[in-house]
Amino acid sequence: MKSIIYIDDENDLLELFSDLFSNDQRKIHCFNNHQDAISFSRNNTVDMILIDYRMPDGTADQLLKKLELSDNTVVLMITGEMEVDQDICELFHGIIKKPFTVGKLESYLTSLSFLARPTQDDL
Repeated sequence: MKSIIYIDDENDLLELFSDLFSNDQRKIHCFNNHQDAISFSRNNTVDMILIDYRMPDGTADQLLKKLELSDNTVVLMITGEMEVDQDICELFHGIIKKPFTVGKLESYLTSLSFLARPTQDDL
């Protein structure tokens, strides 16, 4: 079973994400703050993580530095911002712009083993 973390301060999105994408092949763990996600990453293997760029307790790049992830973990940033610094974007395997479509997000969740890093245009 694949383990996926979604971190966002919008509880409605967390609930929707969990309802739509939890199934017998993947377990969705949702957190609305950085500290809970950090604690979870220390004690569990994570296959994919989706991080909202701007939250009350910091930005996605700040959180990424604190998470304990394997080199195989797919890391995606979700953002509603028009512009994000390119140096920050390069820390992530891909960028998902809000609002996102369920179909594009689903294609990412079903392809955890992709090799090439997608561009923003792929999402």
